[in-house]
Amino acid sequence: MAQTHIESGLSTGSPDPFYSEENLARLKKAIQGLDAGKGTEHAVDYDQLDVPDSSN
Repeated sequence: MAQTHIESGLSTGSPDPFYSEENLARLKKAIQGLDAGKGTEHAVDYDQLDVPDSSN
């Protein structure tokens, strides 16, 4: 069965692993942990990111 993009209602023709039962359960568990204050804040060193130049 093809997955349907939630916002547009378009069918991708193949299952999207993001919407698998296994991944959705993992996401729900992670959200519950964050809501319970179990998240860890991490600093981002933007000078160390390898970001392509978008000015081309």
